[in-house]
Amino acid sequence: MADLRSRKRFKANRAPAESNSGNSDSGSDRNRDRSGATPDKRTSSNYSTYLWISGFAGLLALAFFKPTVVTELISFWVGFSDHYDLDRPAVVPETRKWLSADHDKRNAVVRAFQHAWHAYERDAMGSDEYHPISQNGSNLTETGSIGYMVVDVLDTLQIMGLDQEYARARAWVANLSFDRDGEYSTFETTIRVLGGLLSAYHLSGNDKMYLEKAVDLADRLSAAFDDSASGLPYPYVNLHERKGVHSKDYTGLVSVAEVGTLQLEFKYLSHITDDPTYWRYVEKVMSILKAGLFEHNLASVFMNHLEGRYITSKISLGSRADSYYEYLLSWRLTPKQDHLVCFLGGSLMLGAVESAAFVDRPSMPPAEKQLNVYGWKDWKTGQELIKTCMKTHDTATGLSPEIVYFRIASDGMDAYEFAPADWYIRGAEPGVPPPYDARYMLRPETVESLFIAYRLTGDEIYREHGWKIFQAIEKHARVSTGGYATVLNVDANPAELEDKMETFFLSETLKYLYLLFSDSDLLPLDSEFYLLFSTRWTQN
Repeated sequence: MADLRSRKRFKANRAPAESNSGNSDSGSDRNRDRSGATPDKRTSSNYSTYLWISGFAGLLALAFFKPTVVTELISFWVGFSDHYDLDRPAVVPETRKWLSADHDKRNAVVRAFQHAWHAYERDAMGSDEYHPISQNGSNLTETGSIGYMVVDVLDTLQIMGLDQEYARARAWVANLSFDRDGEYSTFETTIRVLGGLLSAYHLSGNDKMYLEKAVDLADRLSAAFDDSASGLPYPYVNLHERKGVHSKDYTGLVSVAEVGTLQLEFKYLSHITDDPTYWRYVEKVMSILKAGLFEHNLASVFMNHLEGRYITSKISLGSRADSYYEYLLSWRLTPKQDHLVCFLGGSLMLGAVESAAFVDRPSMPPAEKQLNVYGWKDWKTGQELIKTCMKTHDTATGLSPEIVYFRIASDGMDAYEFAPADWYIRGAEPGVPPPYDARYMLRPETVESLFIAYRLTGDEIYREHGWKIFQAIEKHARVSTGGYATVLNVDANPAELEDKMETFFLSETLKYLYLLFSDSDLLPLDSEFYLLFSTRWTQN
């Protein structure tokens, strides 16, 4: 991967020499004749020398006693590139400690996975979706399955070492066809199915079957780009007709998450096939997204698909935008947080040690002088965001709701006798059906951040948080006959369940919990696989 760090170079321009120097003396004589006074050149020169020496000595003293003042002044005056133009030492002593596995907790996660996967195999093997309460499956369209569940879970099966289950899943995928005459989400199909095939390809040691399936699917998805006048992909695609399709809910519009989160899969496919076509599709999208930003440089949730420009709409880190960008808190905000946002805590901490460190491998956790000022801001913000996300698990079930609202002075809730001190679920009242915001959909974002934070710090508090979440899932979301289901109201105990188990519960939530309780040799954060699927590809 090419090094994107750039160094600004400065050249001191020497003032041009005075021309006609031989005439300067006669000019001075004429000036002395007119003024009647001659300045003492030696006195003036000595005075300037004293000033320079005093100033330089003062600067040295300031640099010695207050080095941060000098570095911040240089940063302000000279500036740094977006990737921090800091030279890293060639050799850095190893300062990271090995983290041992918690075998009992890790094995408990494996048993939970098998409880869900075996039920799916029994009741709905190959179906795109699983309904554990009614014990059956369903597909995204009437034309048949595209492996939405099976393909998405392949990497978890490999990571957990479930060889028999993996062999059965691989055999099913080998007979999978994407020639389906139905409309599928470009975004969801890319991140779940194409991404699942590419992950399985890497973890399997480059099993060609997965690559062949990935190329076939990507070529069908490419119609979403080819049919677009602007270069922004259509939000849906007919895989059989290879034709881009508009959304029925937001005709003519696409969200930034739909078009801006296809980069990893398409770029990695170009990387392993040496075919730049896939790369060009998504790189053009990024160019459009960057060129179309408003003056405040924040991306609205929606874009005009035909014209390739943003429209005036909300700015959010939640649904339809969470996977695209991080916005600035100086914008006018609604005091609301989606559970989806909780991925950001761990990502900020990881970004701090990967992009804003003075050393190649910061210690665990980073020492004070190992991160620059930007790195420490991201690191501390990430830690605080994880704390906030864990606070939202203070419910009757110990599970976090889909959306919470934070208390502000103007919310009018102080009039209520039992007004919450910090956050609340809007519309949740005793005796009425729970609002959508009150549900827990088996989401992975918080446990993903806990896994990353634990690997970066070694602090057992993150494992403790993860274990509490796992126990709450076991107690309230487990279906006795097999599988797990969405909890409709996290503040109701006993919990009422919805008959659906999301694919990301097996492919992400339990995978991150398994990694949280595994030793640090399993998928290190600086391993090739983790870097492939957690960072942005750059073209050499």
